[in-house]
Amino acid sequence: MLRATKALMLVTDLGFVVYFSVMGLGLIPPEWAFADYGNPLMADWNWSSGSTSWPAPRA
Repeated sequence: MLRATKALMLVTDLGFVVYFSVMGLGLIPPEWAFADYGNPLMADWNWSSGSTSWPAPRA
């Protein structure tokens, strides 16, 4: 059971790295993205998953 959990966590972590790399490099064409992809509020929310405070403070 522990071996399976570690393997699944590794797959999840690698998936996050791939996802944020693809998003950060802008490799997804806008027509493939979700409906509000260009909305700055949605972009802020998408990148806030690593934030330690919610809502994220505005500059």
